[in-house]
Amino acid sequence: MSILASFLKDQNIIALLKNSSRAQQGSIARSITILSLAVALGSYAVHTVVSGRYVREVFLNNDFNFEAALGKTFDLWLLTDSTNQDLINTPKLRSLITKNLAVDVKQYTPRVVEHLIIAAHEMLGDIEGSKEIPHLYPLMQHMVAIAGASIFVGPKLAKNKDLVETFKNLAIDIGKYGKAINKHRKHLYHALSPEIDERLAKMEKGGDWERPQDLLQSVIETLQLTSNHPHRYMLPVQYFLALVFASIHTTSENATITMYRLLQHPEAIEPLLEEQQQVLEKHYGPNFDDSDMTKLFTGEVVKDFTRLDSLCRETMRVRNFYLELPHTYLGKSRFTMSNGAVIHPGDDVIINAYTNHTNPEIQCDGVGDYHEFKPFRFVEKGRQATRVGDDFLFFGQGQHACP
Repeated sequence: MSILASFLKDQNIIALLKNSSRAQQGSIARSITILSLAVALGSYAVHTVVSGRYVREVFLNNDFNFEAALGKTFDLWLLTDSTNQDLINTPKLRSLITKNLAVDVKQYTPRVVEHLIIAAHEMLGDIEGSKEIPHLYPLMQHMVAIAGASIFVGPKLAKNKDLVETFKNLAIDIGKYGKAINKHRKHLYHALSPEIDERLAKMEKGGDWERPQDLLQSVIETLQLTSNHPHRYMLPVQYFLALVFASIHTTSENATITMYRLLQHPEAIEPLLEEQQQVLEKHYGPNFDDSDMTKLFTGEVVKDFTRLDSLCRETMRVRNFYLELPHTYLGKSRFTMSNGAVIHPGDDVIINAYTNHTNPEIQCDGVGDYHEFKPFRFVEKGRQATRVGDDFLFFGQGQHACP
């Protein structure tokens, strides 16, 4: 302790731990709800850690900005090489996803299933019996990348090996060495450019033309690109750099963790198979044909897999998600939270998701044992894996929650 104190003094680092006052006595009295940690290196920066019901005071207040906080350590627009925030920005990306992907997710399900199967065969070959693999992540990564590419840029480009390699490794490579971004920009540019030219030519010619159902087409139309637009290639490249970076690796990682949880709890496999059989019989009758999975697993069918949905939500609830989702306070004057904690302009707030995910006063399912993994905790509880709230902060909360 004396060594630490000496270090703090010598380095001009001030550490302050301050418990907040309680707005509601007894509601979350057993946990530290607000913790302010100030660390100064020549200047005084404050980080306030928020948990409990107070998280909504951050998520639902537009003066708290996630992008501003993230930008202090990682510049997404530098990644995309975009200097014009009018052409590409977070609201535009969010609008693109919510209007053209989130609302159409069910119609994409058969395509996703088809490409998940294709990718699995590419990695595993034709399996007769069982096959041992050393690690699940490369398999999940390949499956998610190809399935994601089929939705983002269409089935034809999902066969492009360089493009798939970028979908798989963009986020990982950026974390290792920044120069990799040039390689991934080139992959996207060379793959997308001829496809964009072909689509624009057909659009401008008119007549009978079957509109491609993918996010690339939505980008072309949203940006009102034409065959003589000076940025008709680079704008889509920038959009997909941001979208791929934000989505493919996280999906691959969470799919891997979910599979490992299932392997850790093999007793859950049989109930999942029973549910699958029951749902398929409900939709197709007892003598359904399982020779074509893409026809079986539609969006409506997948929605009925409540045990599988519970498994996914529970996996995300208990994963290593602790102090996350920083938000910078951009208000002009200091902000006082309902429990008395004061946030000054420019200060950062960090969400203590772990406390909310394990606090029995926050969790709504009533099952208990919140430090334990229970795969079917949320079955018939009305808490789907995509439903956010104080009890499930994995995707954020409010209008800025992950779409």
